[in-house]
Parts: sequence; C-alpha cells; structure tokens
Amino acid sequence: MAQPPAERTSSSLDYLAAALGWLIPGAGHFFRGYRGRALVFGITVHVLCFAGLFIGGVRAVNTPDQPIWKITQPITGWPWILSKNLSNSVNPAYHPAVTPVLPSSMPQIVDAGAVYCGIAGMLNILVIFDV
Repeated sequence: MAQPPAERTSSSLDYLAAALGWLIPGAGHFFRGYRGRALVFGITVHVLCFAGLFIGGVRAVNTPDQPIWKITQPITGWPWILSKNLSNSVNPAYHPAVTPVLPSSMPQIVDAGAVYCGIAGMLNILVIFDV
C-alpha cells in the first residue's frame, strides 16, 4: 500500500528566505539554492522597478493620490526603500501635472512610472510565494 506524502512544515529558514526575497528580489531563491531562478526573478523585478523610476523619477514612489500603488510598491524591497527616502528628501510634495477626474474608488493612473513600480511589487509577491 502506498504511503501518503509527508506533510511539509515551514521552518525558520523558510521565513528567512521570504524576508530575503522581499528585501532583495531574488535573494530568497539564491539562499535556497535556486541560482537560475534567483537570477531571472531578481533581474526581472529590478529592471521593472528601475524602468518605472527611469520613466517617473523618484516621485513615482510618492503618490498619495494613488492608493493602490502605495500598497504594492513597498513589496519591491530595497529599491522602494531607497527611492522613498530620496523622494521625501528631493520632492516632499507630489503634485501630478494632470489629474483625471475619476470616482474616488478607482485608482488614478497618472504616472506610468508609478504603475511600473507597482507591478514590480506585485511580481515580487509571486516571487516571495515561490520561495
């Protein structure tokens, strides 16, 4: 008779890998020994985040009128921490040039850079879960 597969229990190393994956995208996979995945995921998340910063500048992470991106951007880890600190010191008040009139329940997408950085955060959520 076949035995059922053993249940996998989470250990403190799993949480450490997830924390590393948040802080430095791809580092959790590198820590776990998945070097190829670490390289692909790390490069992808970093390129997407830095493309957003290139398009929108550091103000792309300081968007008080776009609450959806305020939730997803911090998940990119160190690029967000650095950009947020630079944004607060360089441009403390974010005023988009054009603000479309939308219902308050809808996110206002006025800066493509903010969108890129937010999508990088969403992608890093999947990467963290994959660790």
